Amino acid sequence: MASGTPDYTQTVRQVYGSAKMIWNKRTVTASSRNTINKVLGKGIIYGGCMFLDYTSSQINSLPGLDIDDVALASFSFAEMAKYGISVENTSAFHMLRYDQKEFVYSAGISSGITFERYFETIYDEVHGTTPDVTGLIHYALLT
Repeated sequence: MASGTPDYTQTVRQVYGSAKMIWNKRTVTASSRNTINKVLGKGIIYGGCMFLDYTSSQINSLPGLDIDDVALASFSFAEMAKYGISVENTSAFHMLRYDQKEFVYSAGISSGITFERYFETIYDEVHGTTPDVTGLIHYALLT
């Protein structure tokens, strides 16, 4: 005689492997879209950030996140500050620091974003300069 829970009541869930971290610091190319981090596979993003400390303003540049050939909504640092996009999960990126005096900018990456083939963090530099941009992401791949 069968025992236990019937098959139709069991929940099937995906199992993620151990948490991983990718961290890169790149001097970006002026006036272009730059890849900061890229991870291939299927998994989930737990969170992260992108930041820069430069000698001039970068308010109109855009941090971005591409998931499986889809560019998720990205806002410039100025737009995030203007509209108060500073709470996690309101957008793929949310403002952490916006300092127009010291030219320090940072944006957080929201948690819980899943991907099927890859994710890529992008920095779209629009000021014609070459700042150093750092990207840090915590994620896990399906096992």
